[in-house]
Amino acid sequence: MYAIDTTNHYRSCASKGRDRKNVRSKNNKFSEAGYEYSTLCNLKEDDWSIPVNIERVGSGDNKYTIGVKQILDAHSCGEQDSVTVGIGDAAYSNCKYIEPIYNKDNLISITRDRKNRATYSIFSGVKKKSGRKRHYGKKIELLKESAQLIPHSITEFNNVSKKGRVTKVILSEYKNLLVKGRKMHSMKDKPVNYIKVEVYDLEGNKIYKSDLLICVSGKHRNELSPREVYDYYKSRFDIEHFFKFAKSKLRF
Repeated sequence: MYAIDTTNHYRSCASKGRDRKNVRSKNNKFSEAGYEYSTLCNLKEDDWSIPVNIERVGSGDNKYTIGVKQILDAHSCGEQDSVTVGIGDAAYSNCKYIEPIYNKDNLISITRDRKNRATYSIFSGVKKKSGRKRHYGKKIELLKESAQLIPHSITEFNNVSKKGRVTKVILSEYKNLLVKGRKMHSMKDKPVNYIKVEVYDLEGNKIYKSDLLICVSGKHRNELSPREVYDYYKSRFDIEHFFKFAKSKLRF
């Protein structure tokens, strides 16, 4: 199980630094000169996320291409029949990252999707004899109340935080939906699963304004239960702790 993410190293005053580029500033409002690093961490340990691959994203590089290469390299080091799970935030719900990994055996991607993601059912009507073959059916926006789509399963449980706060979590699983891709990364024949996460307090009030939408892609996506997907995605935040520790203690 691996977490993939990028972090920035700000070098605004290093005028002679080679191949600097504009990266997102600390407050996410401006850009700043510096470097961007794609980091892959192993989440197998309970207490630490262990960095196994760190590569600089140059001004002419694509972070999704580098992230795919890092995942594939890590997967090739495992046992022959082992399953590798790659976990990313909303930036990695991009088809440039999902589609190349989808085609590989024993690889599953778990990514948080954006709030306005439009999904589609698989077209099942009568297809025309001429013209382009139709793949996409009805448009579905899972986070809107108007989405009349029955989930394949609903999982409910109480979650206790490290501070002792008890919340009720509802996981709604939607299987075999399509998302729009691009010409070079087509997703029309690659269905994905979605887990919608709703969190309530014990009085039945929603804690978060927006629900969490998790995308599960890959040929073996159905082997993971909704609870496993939820727990795996929560563990992704350990890579943020590594970034903070590495920069404040290890002079990263």
